[in-house]
Amino acid sequence: MGIVKRFRKGKWAYGVSRRLPPNRLGMRRFRRWYETRAIARKVMDTLNGAIATGNIDQVLPGLVGSAEMDHTIATFWVVFRDKYCRPRLSSWRRYQQSFNFILPDLGWVRLKEFTRKHLDDFLEKRIKTVSRSTANKDIAAMKKMFTYALQVGAVPAHPLVRYASYKVQEKALRLPTLAEFRSLVETQPTPQLAALVAILGETGMRRNEALNLEWKNLDLSKRRVLAEKTKGKKVRSLPLSEFAVEKLRQLTRFVGNPHVFVYDLGSHRGKVMRKPYKAFRKAAKSVGLGWVTFHTLRHMRGTSWLQHGADIRDVQLALGHSSVTTTMRYLKHTETHVDQALRQAQEKELRELEIELKRDKSGTAKE
Repeated sequence: MGIVKRFRKGKWAYGVSRRLPPNRLGMRRFRRWYETRAIARKVMDTLNGAIATGNIDQVLPGLVGSAEMDHTIATFWVVFRDKYCRPRLSSWRRYQQSFNFILPDLGWVRLKEFTRKHLDDFLEKRIKTVSRSTANKDIAAMKKMFTYALQVGAVPAHPLVRYASYKVQEKALRLPTLAEFRSLVETQPTPQLAALVAILGETGMRRNEALNLEWKNLDLSKRRVLAEKTKGKKVRSLPLSEFAVEKLRQLTRFVGNPHVFVYDLGSHRGKVMRKPYKAFRKAAKSVGLGWVTFHTLRHMRGTSWLQHGADIRDVQLALGHSSVTTTMRYLKHTETHVDQALRQAQEKELRELEIELKRDKSGTAKE
């Protein structure tokens, strides 16, 4: 604890180091360097006063939240998480998972001193315990954080521009048939879960998009659903099948609760459904479909639409993909123009072979 004087980057600097009580930023120790002793003393006095009065949660963000401060990876992650990820990204917890492993190794590194070598060394150890696809998610998290750091002026340049991800062996999608999907719906233990699975499989909505649905978003007479709270922040209007409408009509509507998917039994009765995955998995395993996830149903719907002649641009809009490239992966499971051309070439080849065999047989008979 205290102020330390040290020669750094060709000049004297004054460091403040202070152990912190529990706080909402999750920081255990405050460490910063300042150009003058007067500034360092002022910061130390501010910290001591906040700790003494119990106002650390109000004071600490002002000391660590400025882009002009000499951030470490650990302290800037807090800024990035609270100011960028949480307000914008529904999938920000995926970044949290990556930084849970990144911070113990790289959290001490100064943001402005970070180099590609730091990430190389981290990944060299990381790849020994996780798959390449998981390591790629860590790379994406770091690149996204530095993109934000560049935008707010916390770094002069992006150190991970064109940093290559690992090449990953692509896996074929395993999709349930329509009969398997319908049996999966009927196996669910409650009408709420059955309706949720039905709407996921029939519309291709994401799990959280469906869980956030309100009754005002549904028009059962016209068989339409409006997805408002979406990952891409764009409203999508989707058709409902008669099968999905039938399951939705079986749901109980609670007065004062606008949400569609609400628990109807037990201690959670009347509360919005948030974590239905465990019950879904148990039901899926009971019919031999334990490999099916909520997101598998989204893949199934996108593939089925393309297989039955839907235009790829329409499927892109329905699924909410920002790029048609994402939608194109479903083409691998459908009959494309390439498949038709190759099949026609094979059939032509077989016809030529049959003609040649008949010619040989006729010549042999004459001899």
